Amino acid sequence: MQNVLPQPQRAHNIDSNAQWLAWVWEWSWFLITKESWSLYRIIRWSQEWAIECNRLCRHQQSQPFFVDNAYEFTYPSHCQTCTIQQWALLHTFVWEKNK
Repeated sequence: MQNVLPQPQRAHNIDSNAQWLAWVWEWSWFLITKESWSLYRIIRWSQEWAIECNRLCRHQQSQPFFVDNAYEFTYPSHCQTCTIQQWALLHTFVWEKNK
């Protein structure tokens, strides 16, 4: 799905690898890093460039996700669940509440 809002200038506190994702009325920056075999850290920055979420999330699919290869955050993505498309596959990452 294509972003519907023009990308704003990246603030100095937004990681250079973060991706921008927009909805009709709001937008956020997202960053994913690998922590362990199936755990990933996902950070979301708000429209005010403040960190809204910094959480460990578990990858839900059996197909591998390669954080060093091209990917794109897509919908739905928020503080509880993030969806990422890599090649033709959609990957879901869910917040690990106890981590």
